[in-house]
Amino acid sequence: MALDNRRQTILDIYCHIYQKLVDYLEKFEQASDEYSCYAIVEKCFELAIQKFGESPPPQEQIKEALLTDLLKKIEGAFLLEYSSNDQLSDVLKAYKTDILNTPIPPANIEESQKIGEKLSQKFYQTYVPEYGGIKRQVELEIKPSSYFRLCSLPNKKGGMSKIILYFCVTDFTFTHYLNLPFYFLHEYLSHIHSACFLAENSPAKESAFEDGWLVYTACCLYKEYISSQVYKRHCLNKYFSSFKDKNVFRGYEWAENLKDLVGKELFMKISSLITMINYDALYESENIYCVQTEFLKRINRWLQYIAKHPDKKEEAIEWLNIAENVKDIFEALKVIFD
Repeated sequence: MALDNRRQTILDIYCHIYQKLVDYLEKFEQASDEYSCYAIVEKCFELAIQKFGESPPPQEQIKEALLTDLLKKIEGAFLLEYSSNDQLSDVLKAYKTDILNTPIPPANIEESQKIGEKLSQKFYQTYVPEYGGIKRQVELEIKPSSYFRLCSLPNKKGGMSKIILYFCVTDFTFTHYLNLPFYFLHEYLSHIHSACFLAENSPAKESAFEDGWLVYTACCLYKEYISSQVYKRHCLNKYFSSFKDKNVFRGYEWAENLKDLVGKELFMKISSLITMINYDALYESENIYCVQTEFLKRINRWLQYIAKHPDKKEEAIEWLNIAENVKDIFEALKVIFD
């Protein structure tokens, strides 16, 4: 089900609070050498939002009244931590005045979705301009949940795909808000625009390739896009520090190691070729059940070999450079062992 009116109003308010906060981060940072703006966000804004979500005011209150209540909670948390710092207090006062004098717009989640979609399309078009997967249609749905997350229900047979954003009133952090374009980029790059992957048969389970290797690929693309936006880079790094699944982390780490060895352009070329081939495309000709799983096995072995035999690095990379398709890549990953 979609969000009810109360949750939708709260989402609008949270986005309003955070979007305006972006304009004040530098002011908070400059107001004190002792306190980081990120600590202020965490201890005041995010804590207040969590408390607000646990017991929001009655549903019949209008949006502006809900905003006022949330601002009081932010002020209360601020007074507990920073009341002795007059400069920080002045910045908060200016922020509050700005917030209250600015109409609350509807949450524009679609803008973040468009950014993610366009970055993914650019990745695929760079290496295979005629690739058809980037034309897939997507419906965005926002649903209530007990915790924040995004997931995809791809339809790669010509129907409508779906991206679902699960919104939780107590779990919508500043990091979540600023990382929304990246989250959408990941959904498009790994799940919507990609070829048919074996992991789609078990969507609840995270995959080392889609959720590890391709997350690192998306990270490289997104870091270029936000290269001059220091606060977004901070939030992106904070997201990666929260990785828990060992299998997913291995995929991410192998991608990072390969990029460091061969450079960004060759890494992106290899990633795109592996991403744009169906998992069973080499089953009949090469007896490879899943292309992406086999690729990770071979790349891990290749990386270990290069680490032990650095004198072979230049030759090994040259074989990858001349690879034109997935079969060539697999051969290049094997030839150094012959």
